[in-house]
This record gives sequence, C-alpha cells and structure tokens, in this order.
Amino acid sequence: MPITRRGLYSLVSIVFLSFAVACASTKEKVDITLPVDVPEAYAEESGTSNIPDRWWVAFDDPGLNRLVQRVLMENLSLKSAWYTMKQARANTKSTGSSRLPQIDVGGSVTRTRARSTSSSSSGRASSPINYSNTFQTALTPSWEIDLWNRIGSSVTAAEFEADASNEEVAALAISLTSQAGELWYTISEINAQIALLEDQKRVSESYLDLVRLRFGHGLASSVDLYQQKQQRASVEVQLPLLEMKLKTTRNELAVLLAKTPAEFSKTTQSILPELPPMPKTGLPAQLLERRPDVRAALYNALASEYSLAASKAQRLPSVTISGSFGVSGRSTTNLFDEWVGSLISGLTAPIFDGGRISADIEKSEFVRLQQINNYGEAVLVAFQEVEDALARENSQNEYITKVDERLQIADGNLRSARERYFAGQSDYLPVLNALQTLQQLQSTRLAAQRDLILYRIQLYKALGGSWSHELERESA
Repeated sequence: MPITRRGLYSLVSIVFLSFAVACASTKEKVDITLPVDVPEAYAEESGTSNIPDRWWVAFDDPGLNRLVQRVLMENLSLKSAWYTMKQARANTKSTGSSRLPQIDVGGSVTRTRARSTSSSSSGRASSPINYSNTFQTALTPSWEIDLWNRIGSSVTAAEFEADASNEEVAALAISLTSQAGELWYTISEINAQIALLEDQKRVSESYLDLVRLRFGHGLASSVDLYQQKQQRASVEVQLPLLEMKLKTTRNELAVLLAKTPAEFSKTTQSILPELPPMPKTGLPAQLLERRPDVRAALYNALASEYSLAASKAQRLPSVTISGSFGVSGRSTTNLFDEWVGSLISGLTAPIFDGGRISADIEKSEFVRLQQINNYGEAVLVAFQEVEDALARENSQNEYITKVDERLQIADGNLRSARERYFAGQSDYLPVLNALQTLQQLQSTRLAAQRDLILYRIQLYKALGGSWSHELERESA
C-alpha cells in the first residue's frame, strides 16, 4: 500500500524503539560453584622470594632469554592457537549479529509489452504495441525481539567461549616456554656430561699409563693392565649414547622453533646455573587467578550455563517483526514519487518438534555438568602440580647434599687406594673400584643439578602467571 514518508519514518522509529527496549533488559547473572575444596595452605614448604613475572629472567641466562622469545614468535602450535582464538572471537561477533535487525535491499525493473486494437482511417483494424517500464527498489528488514534472552544467552556463551580460548593460548604459551627451558638445560647437561666424559677419559688414560709403566717394571700384573683398559673402555662407550641423546634433544628443540633439524644451529651451551631463591607460592586460592588453564575451565563452565539457558528459551514463543519499504516509478527520474511499505509482526511457539528441544536441553545440561567437573579437575591438577614441584625440589636439594658428601668420600677413597697400591700394600682392584665410583658420582651430580633446574621450571609453570596475556598486545 502507498504510504507517506512521514509514515515510513514512524514505522522505522517503532522498530528501533523496540530494539532499544529489548537491549535494555538485564542479563541473568550466573555463578559457578567450585565442586572441590580449596585448601588454606600448601602441604610443602616454599621459599620467600617473589614469583618472577617472566620466570626465565630469574635464571639470568641470555641464551635462554633469546630462546624463549624465539619460541613465542615462531612456534607453530602457538600460532595455530592464536587463530583458534580469533575464530572464537569471530564466532562471538557472528552470534551477536542476531540481536540486530537484518536488512536486505533489492531492486527490479519490469518491462511490460501490450497490444491495443484500434480502427485505421481505411476501416481496417490495426494492433499497435505499447511498452511500459516499472522501476522498484525496497528494503526488507526483519528482526526477532529477544524477549526471553535466548539470543542474549547464546551471545554470552560465545563470549565466554572466546575468553576460554584466549586463556588456552596463555596456558599454551606458559607450557611452551617451560618446555623450551627444560630442553635448553637438558642440552646443557648433555654437553657438560660429554665434557666430563672426555675429562674422565684422560684421567683413565693417565691411570692406564701408570699401570702400564708398573707392568713394564714387573710391579703390576697383566690383570691390573686389563682391568684398567676395561675401565677406560667403559668410559668411552658412553660417548655415542650421549651424542645420540644430544642430537635427538636438539631435534626436539628445532621443532619447537618451527625449524627442521637440518637448518637448526647446534647449541654448545654447557653451563648449569645455580638456582635463584625458591619463590613463595602464596595461598592456594591465589593460584586460581594465576593459572590460565583454570580460568579457561571456568569460562567453559560459564559458557555451558548460558548455553543451557538458551536451550531452555527455545520452549518459549518468539516474536518477529518484518516488513518491506520501498519506492517505485515509471522511470528513474520519478522513482521516489511513490512510496510503498508494509510492516508485519508475528508470534510463533513450538507445539510439536519430535522431542528436539527436550533433547537439546538434556544435552546442554550434560555439557554443563561435564564442564563443571572439568573445572574442578583443573583446579585439583593445579594444586597437585604445585605440590609435586615443591616436593621434588625440596627432596632434590637433600639428594644433592648427599651426593656431594659421597663425592668427597669417593675422592678421599681414591687417593687412599692409589697410595696403598703404589706402596705395594694392596692390589689394583680397590683403585679401580674407587675410580669408577668417583666418575659415576661426578656424572650423577651433573644429572642431579639438571633435574633440580627442571623441577624449578616445573614449579614456575605450575604457579602460572599473567605475562602470557601481554603476548597479543606485544604481537600487535
């Protein structure tokens, strides 16, 4: 039907007024009850120093600093996680668009051909052909009024899912940096072990020269000579295994840096640093804010709550407004002379759907319960990882103290056995046993220091942090 421009403006005003009223409705707040208890304190003792924001800086190792920065910039898994997060954000925008009116525009041109019958001056009938054109263009808006917050709940669920995806990126960044640190110091320990074996090989060679010299003067038996040769060979045989372990660890680090093993430069780092003071862990409740994986589990649980609300809202009637507003004319010059429009509101309610809505609600309820349990599991795992890291480091420090004591005893035992042997007071077997024990303990001490460093890295990882949320801003 033709309408005036004032009528068109009134209809449009009604639509947007209804939109404003619907958007002004408040959202229902949802709280998640943690299904597990939070302890008041940790069972293991911690340190007194502050937790470093970027944990790797605490080691004061320029090589490690460069490695971590490369991992954060080049790792392919982290890049994939970024794109997953951006997909979640795009999904939020897509879901949110349902709140707004959808407006399409269309146009058409109609050409009509008609023949009219008339009599000519000669008395014979003629049939002239007439052509007429009609130009039309129209806007067709449609909008569902979100009276029961079904769309709003879906949007909120999508927003929480995007937040969870963001936290998962942060958790992956923390995990990758800790993995890089562990590989870095594992390579350092292997290089140090190789250097130690080379040194032990020279020591064993010097002992072999002494036994060979005594054998030449009839002061040592052939058994002494063969025993020392066997001891030297036992040192040499370890080198190929260490070289293999070094190569495979470098290959693992290369993949972490998105490189092939062939293009990855070798790392000769062989220094195992002394640890900085152990950080204080704070209260267990504070861990829930520091751990991005725990926050991701919480956001997924919240998203499931709102998804359930959206599923339940499907049972309620929906109100839609649609219409068509356009102009038409015989030519483009008088196109805006005739205005036409229509506005239709409709209400629909489900009566029979074969159980689809009930099944959706049931599914959403199960997802909600699953996500709440996942949240509780994430919290328990977080507490466990902190307790495990503290227990490992405390026990490892005691173990290293015992190893150092044994090293001192083994060194003194070797000197005593060597003196007794050269004095002719004993055979060579005590010297051989003392030498093997000392060299094994030297290797054990290096491995123990590496494990202590790895336990500290695991503690930093378990304590989480907020630095990973700054990655997006730094990348931008």
